Amino acid sequence: MQQVSDRVLIVVASEMEARAVASGLGATPPGRQWVASAVSPRVDLLVTGVGKTNAGAAVVHAVGLRPCGLLISAGIAGALPSNGLPLRAVARIASATFADEGVITPGGFTDVASMGFPPVPGGGVSFDADPLLHDRLGAVVSTSASVATVSTCSGTDQQAIEIAARTGAALEDMETASIALVCARLGIPWCGIRAVSNTTGDRAAQVWDIPGATEALTRVIGPGLRAVAPNAL
Repeated sequence: MQQVSDRVLIVVASEMEARAVASGLGATPPGRQWVASAVSPRVDLLVTGVGKTNAGAAVVHAVGLRPCGLLISAGIAGALPSNGLPLRAVARIASATFADEGVITPGGFTDVASMGFPPVPGGGVSFDADPLLHDRLGAVVSTSASVATVSTCSGTDQQAIEIAARTGAALEDMETASIALVCARLGIPWCGIRAVSNTTGDRAAQVWDIPGATEALTRVIGPGLRAVAPNAL
């Protein structure tokens, strides 16, 4: 169990996302991955590097050095098919699911929990955000969505459709479920904010707007932080 702390840890995957968050908080982005940087007396910003392994390991490393009482997973994400979320839309994350941890057989996909190896004993492959934090974020970000966390992004229509159908998620990223798993293991309340940077599906037909998504993230991160942790800044 993580020791009690009044610090907030904001976690992003890339330096680009870190710049967007730091700009929204009027702070300087971290200079190195895996090293949490204070952006206020009670708020740290951590760049993990892209992917599940980087995300989970970097969070464990960071909170081992400086515990936090609340974690915000922030960044950009792809929109899965038929979810109604346009480019530059911002969503608060209701839950995160490991979308491709398991086995593919001629009969279809079976996740690791159904195979008898749940990421957390007694659990499944989905992790809900803290309900109180999720509700508080609603004052700033009205749209609520779930995210599918993958190791291999959906670059074909078939894969995007399958991931959406399998998980019920509207968004796809490469980190949030791993971060949520660490939070579940260590007893850290978490919530998430993701801005839509691209469509998923056939790679050649995808539409992207990373600058617009990071600008949207910059606009909401300060108000979002104040909503979930009013005394953090």
